Amino acid sequence: MRELLAEGLVVEWPVSGERIVGPAHYVRMADREYWTELGSDPSPEWRAGLVQPL
Repeated sequence: MRELLAEGLVVEWPVSGERIVGPAHYVRMADREYWTELGSDPSPEWRAGLVQPL
């Protein structure tokens, strides 16, 4: 999946109130997470190095 994403990828994820910057971080998140509803999932500690708050 990594090779399909743009180098400057920025994904704003309103479900958890996070911004995912960079394709490597997005792939690590996508391999582990599945979000459900807007604003319903708090950001766990393990994601701190992969995301920024919105």
